[in-house]
Amino acid sequence: MAGEQDSTRPPDDQFDVDEPFEVEPVEKPSVFETPNGHVPSDINTLWSAHFAEATREEHRFSLLELAVVTGLAAALLAGLRQLGPSVAAAILGLLVLCGLLIVSFGIARARVVSLFVWILLILYLVMAGIAAMRG
Repeated sequence: MAGEQDSTRPPDDQFDVDEPFEVEPVEKPSVFETPNGHVPSDINTLWSAHFAEATREEHRFSLLELAVVTGLAAALLAGLRQLGPSVAAAILGLLVLCGLLIVSFGIARARVVSLFVWILLILYLVMAGIAAMRG
C-alpha cells in the first residue's frame, strides 16, 4: 500500500510551515512573585511564601462575623439544653457531620460557615463529655 497515506499523520499540505508564527509575549504571572517582587529560584521558598500569605488571609474574621457565629451557637446551645446532654450531643454531632459535608463538597465556601462548623464541633465534644460523665 504504497499509495495510501498513514492515517495517524496529518496530510502534508495541512500546515504551511513557511509562514512565521505570530506569538505575542506574555507577562510573567503574578502568582510566582513574592510580595517584594523578587522571584526566588527555589520552589520551596516560593511555595512557603504563597502558603503563608494564603493562610494568613483565610483565618481573619471581622468582629461582626465572630459575633454572628457566637450568637448562633449560643442560641442553638440554649435550645438544645432543654433536651438533655445525650440528645443535644447527638443533634450537634449530626449538625457537625452535615456542616463538614457542606464545606467539603464546596456548597458553601464562606469562611464563616467553616468557623461555625468548628464551633459546632467544639460544642459537640463538650456535650458528649458531659453526657459521658453523667452516665
